[in-house]
Amino acid sequence: MAIVTKNQGNGVVDYFNWVIGDTESLVVIVTENWVPLDITWFIFYFTVKSSAKLTDEQAEFQQRVDVHNDPVNGVTSFTINKDQYWSITPDRYIYDMQYTTNTWSVATFARGNIDFTNQVTISND
Repeated sequence: MAIVTKNQGNGVVDYFNWVIGDTESLVVIVTENWVPLDITWFIFYFTVKSSAKLTDEQAEFQQRVDVHNDPVNGVTSFTINKDQYWSITPDRYIYDMQYTTNTWSVATFARGNIDFTNQVTISND
């Protein structure tokens, strides 16, 4: 099981609404029977696509994480900055989060929809 946290929410999130150009941070805590799992050698992926039929190479963006915040206690994070999705067309997309273990087992621990909307304030700062 993995817990995904964003802002004040906890749990496996199945919907996000992001403003194009904002930096988004997601913290993931991986547990087994509510006990933190050592993820030292795990590789995590956060993938956003317009269709599940597309390959990962055709994804709107994909982030890979293999250096973790606190691997012994199962904590890692994704930080998606504006450069990764600045040119995305405002619309609804699908996403998933997966990890590959040190024994090459793959687990999808979160999936759902993600809406991207345009910013109102655009600053050059």
